[in-house]
Amino acid sequence: MSGRVCFLCGKGSMQARHVSHANNKSKRKMFPNLRSFKLILDGLSHRVKLCVKCLRDEREKAKKLQLGQKSQMVMQKAEEMMRKSREAQKERTFG
Repeated sequence: MSGRVCFLCGKGSMQARHVSHANNKSKRKMFPNLRSFKLILDGLSHRVKLCVKCLRDEREKAKKLQLGQKSQMVMQKAEEMMRKSREAQKERTFG
């Protein structure tokens, strides 16, 4: 997984052009507003990067459901990530 990509929605960098007053054009990159988010599942801590929009949406969902309870979508993604990390760890130890 790339470093500048949202864990939930997959939002990544975009390429654009900066246009000056003299109409000179130069390429530039725009990056999403990512924040590091700590996710605890099965006693293991994982750091994931979420864009601010997803983070805000997940916090609103958690408030509506119950305080302290994470959204089901985040939990599913986390379980998938943990399964992949366990498989990768098995490959490293047995491979």
